[in-house]
Amino acid sequence: MAKKGQKMSVGSSLQDVHLRYPQKAKHLKQLESSTNLADDFYMDDEDDPAYGNKVGPTVWDHILLNRPAKVIFALLIAVFVVPPLLYGLMYGLGKDPEPFGSCVVRNFYWSECMPGKQPSRQECLAAGCCWNELEESLNFCHHSLPARQNYQNKTGSTQLVARLERSPFGAEPLTLSINIAALNTSHVLVQLIAEGSASDSIHESRVELDETDIKIDLTEGEAFFVELKRRTSNETLFFTGNGPLIATQGFWEWSLQFPHDALLLGSGSTSRGSLRLTSGSATLYQGLGTKANGRPFILCVTQSGKSHGVLFEAPGAIEVVARPSNLISIRSTAGAEYLNVHTFVGNSPAEVFEALTAHIGLPTLPPYWSLGLHVCRDTARNGTNEDALNFKNEATRLDFPYDSDCVDDSALGNVSYVVEGNRVDKLKTVVTELKNSKRHFLLSLYAQVSERTTAFEEGQDIFLVGTNGTYLGQHRDETVAYPDFENPNVTKWLDTHMSAMLANIQDVLPSGLILSDNWPLNEDATQGDGNETLEYVPQGLDSLSNGTVLWSASGVRRHQSVHNQYGSLFTTLAKDILEQISGPSDKRLPVLGSSNWLGGNTNGWLGEEQQADWQGLKSALLSVMEAGISGEPFSGGGPICGSSGVWSDSLCTRWSLLALTTFPLTRFHHRWGSTARDPTALDETSGRIVARAVRLRYQLMPYLYTWLHRASLSGMPLVRPMAVEFPTDNSTWTLEEQFMVGPSLMAAPVFEPAAVSLTIYLPRSTESWFHLLGGERVQADVNGTGHVTLYAPENELILLIKEGHIIALQGVNTSSAMSRAESRQIIVALECGGANSSECTAEGTLSLDDGVSNDLSFDTIQFSANQTSLVISYSGDLQICSLGGTENMVSTVIDTISIYGVPGNVTNASNLQVDDVIDLEAKFFVDTEEGKVRISSISVDWCSSQSNEMTVSWEIE
Repeated sequence: MAKKGQKMSVGSSLQDVHLRYPQKAKHLKQLESSTNLADDFYMDDEDDPAYGNKVGPTVWDHILLNRPAKVIFALLIAVFVVPPLLYGLMYGLGKDPEPFGSCVVRNFYWSECMPGKQPSRQECLAAGCCWNELEESLNFCHHSLPARQNYQNKTGSTQLVARLERSPFGAEPLTLSINIAALNTSHVLVQLIAEGSASDSIHESRVELDETDIKIDLTEGEAFFVELKRRTSNETLFFTGNGPLIATQGFWEWSLQFPHDALLLGSGSTSRGSLRLTSGSATLYQGLGTKANGRPFILCVTQSGKSHGVLFEAPGAIEVVARPSNLISIRSTAGAEYLNVHTFVGNSPAEVFEALTAHIGLPTLPPYWSLGLHVCRDTARNGTNEDALNFKNEATRLDFPYDSDCVDDSALGNVSYVVEGNRVDKLKTVVTELKNSKRHFLLSLYAQVSERTTAFEEGQDIFLVGTNGTYLGQHRDETVAYPDFENPNVTKWLDTHMSAMLANIQDVLPSGLILSDNWPLNEDATQGDGNETLEYVPQGLDSLSNGTVLWSASGVRRHQSVHNQYGSLFTTLAKDILEQISGPSDKRLPVLGSSNWLGGNTNGWLGEEQQADWQGLKSALLSVMEAGISGEPFSGGGPICGSSGVWSDSLCTRWSLLALTTFPLTRFHHRWGSTARDPTALDETSGRIVARAVRLRYQLMPYLYTWLHRASLSGMPLVRPMAVEFPTDNSTWTLEEQFMVGPSLMAAPVFEPAAVSLTIYLPRSTESWFHLLGGERVQADVNGTGHVTLYAPENELILLIKEGHIIALQGVNTSSAMSRAESRQIIVALECGGANSSECTAEGTLSLDDGVSNDLSFDTIQFSANQTSLVISYSGDLQICSLGGTENMVSTVIDTISIYGVPGNVTNASNLQVDDVIDLEAKFFVDTEEGKVRISSISVDWCSSQSNEMTVSWEIE
C-alpha cells in the first residue's frame, strides 16, 4: 500500500484498488506514470485510513474499545452523516445508473452531458449521465468519470464500438476505427474515422512511431482512452479518459485533458474574450460578426517552457469548451466522417510553430508594399469615385502615406465577373493617380454570382444545390448562386469569367484582389435555418445558416462540411488565376480575404470584423494573436475602428495607434450605410494623431518585413503573446493587453476610455526597456513584482525596445515604394552588465530584397554595437546595391544613430569615423540623465564599403 499523502503507483497495489473501487480501478489502470492527472478528479481516497500503515493502537481503536464513546459516536453518525448520505443517494450524488463510471466528480471536471439542452433528472439518468441537485443553482447533467458515453475496442483491433446504444441526444452511435500515424519525429496524428466515411485522408506513418518524440498509450476493455506523452520525460501531453467520446450522424465530442498547471492558448479567443482557454465555449464557423472565426489549434506551454500544440480537424462547425482544470472538449457537427487530432512537440513555442507550419504549409511572404496602409469603402454603388480622390487629397494635407485603394467595393459594378456601364473610364482617373504616386489598385471581388450574368448562366454545373435546384441567396441586393470550389470543373469556369472581366480592364489592371464576404455571406433573412433536422447546434450560434449558405446545401460535399474552408478555397483559386492572367511577371500579387482557414495562408487574412467599441478593439488584437500562433502571421484585426456600430474619435484614435503601429495588415474600410473612420474623417486633432501613427508604421516597415520574412521560413509569428516570447516566466501567462512585435518591441495599448496610464509587467529576464522614439529607460518597480506604471496619453502607444536589440527605422514618404528610397535611422538599445558597467552590447538584423519578386533572394544585414561603435556586416554580394535608380530602389544609407542606455555620466560625444575616415559633418546630442547619445547629419552607405563589414565609431566622455 502507498502511504497516506503519497500518490499510488499502478502495479502491486492495483488489486486492492480494484476490490474497493471497481469502476475507478479500471480508470486508474490507464494512468500509469501520469496519475497526477487524476489527483483532483475524485474525492480524496488518501483520506481513507486503509491508505495508511497502522503501527499500534490508533484513535479509532480507543473509540471502538470504549462503550460510552461508541454510543456517542453512533449518535453523531446518525445525526450528521446518515442524512447527507441518504440525500446523495436520492438525488444523484454518487447515484450510478450502471456500475461503470463514478458520479462523484469535482465540478471543474464536469462535462455537460446534453449541451444546449435543459434535461430533466430522468432524461439525464436515462442518457447514462449524472444528475447533480445539491442546490438549485447547480442542477446540472454531466458525464460520469470515466464517461459511460464512450467506446470500447478489442485487443489488437482498430475498430471502436460504442458502449451505449444511444447518444445523449438519442441518436445511434457510429462505428469508428482508429488510425495512428507518425508523420515526422515531432508530429503524430490520431484519427477517428466513421465506418463508411468517404474520407480519403487516412494517413500512413512516415517514420516509425518509436522514433518520434511522442509516446502513445491506448487502453483496451470497457472504455477507450488515449494518452500521449513526451517520450524523453514521460510527461503527459494530453489524456482522453476524463470526458466522453461520442460520434453520431450530427454530433461528435472528444475531450482532451491537458496538464493542470499548463497554459493553453488559442481556439476562439474573440468569442471567449481571452486568448487563454480557462473557461467558456467558442464556436469555429466562419462568418460576419459571429466571433466564430477562430482557429482549431491549441498551444500548450508547461511550467518549464516546453511546449506542444494540438490541431484538430473535423468537417462542420467546431465547438471548443474550456474548463479551469484544462479539460478541453472538442465538439463537431460532422456527419459520418472523421476527427483528426495532430500533436506537435517542441522544447519551446517556436519549435511547435515550426512543426505546425511544416504540416499546414509555411506562410507566404507578401510583397513589401502590402504591409503599408490599405483603404477601401462601400459608398459608390452608383458608380462615382469621388471618395477615393478626396481621400488622396486629404492624405496629402495631413501628410500621411498609404499604399493601396480599392476605390470602392463596387469599382466595376455591383456584381462579380462583369464590368458595368462606363466604370472603367471613371476608374482610369483614380487608378492613374494611384500609380503615379507608386500606389496600388486592389480590386474587390466576390464569390457570389448574380443571376443576371453570363457567369451564372454558364455555371449551373458548379453551383451549390438546394432542395429545388441551384441554391440561391441574396448579396448586395442581388439574387446570387454560390460556386462549389471543390467541384472539379470550377477552376475552368472561374478562369473563363475572371479572364473575361480582367481583359476588359487592362488599362486599370489591379495589383491584387480583396475577396470580401467570402465565407460566404448570404443576406437572405427569409431562408429557414434548417435547425429542425440538426442533432446539435453549437452554443453561441443560433443556426449554422444565419448570414451564410444553408448548411444542407450540397456540392461535392454538404456545405457545412466545407464551410470553414470555403473562403480559403476561393482565395487560392483566384490568386492562381490572377497570376496567370497577369502574364509572365515574377511579382507577388496579394489576395486578401475576409475568411481564411488553416493551410490556406497563401495570402493575407483581413481579419474578423468587429463592432466599433472598446471590446471590439481588444477583440481585434486577440484575433491577430490567435491567427499568428496558428500559422497565419500576415493578418489584420478587421477594419480599423470596426466596420459597424457607433464610433468616437477617442476610440478610433486608440484603435489606430494599436493597429497601425503593430498589426501585420492594416486597413480602413466601412460598409454600406456606415460612415468613414479614417484620419480624414476624424476631428482635426485626432486626424493628425492618427496621421502620425501612419508615419510611424512606415518607419517600422523594414522591421515588420524582416520578421514576416522570418515567419515565412519558420512559422514564428510577428505579433506574439508575451508567454510565447518568455515561456518560462509564468508571470507573462496572464498578459493579454501587452504583447511582443517580433523579438525586440513590446507594445501596451489602452483598452479603456479616458485612461491615461497603464501598469505593465516587465519580464524578469530583461533588466531595462526603452521608449522606442524617446529613449527613456523603463525599469520595474523596486519591490520586485516586475510591474511599472507608465503614462499613456491619447496621442501615444506605449512601445518599448528591449535592451540588447537594434532596430533600423526607415524615412517616410507618400508610399512604401517612395519611403524605401529614404535614408535610415538606427536605434541601439544597449544591454550592460550592470548600472555602470562598460561591457555593453546590442545586436539586430535587417532582411532586404526588392520587395516584390517571387524568387525571394534576400540580403541579410547584421548590426552589432557597443556604446562607442556600430558594426554593419553581411556575407556575399549585396543584391540591393544594384537596385539604385530603379522603381524598386532600396536605400542603404544611414543618416542617424541613436544609442540608449549608455552607462556612466556621459556629457560629450565627438569624432565620428567610418572605417577610420572622419566625418566632419556629424552632429552630436547627449542626454546625460537618460544616458542617450544621438548622432545625426551623417551619411553611412554600406554599399560603399570595400569589404563585407563597415565600422562606425565615435568617442564619448
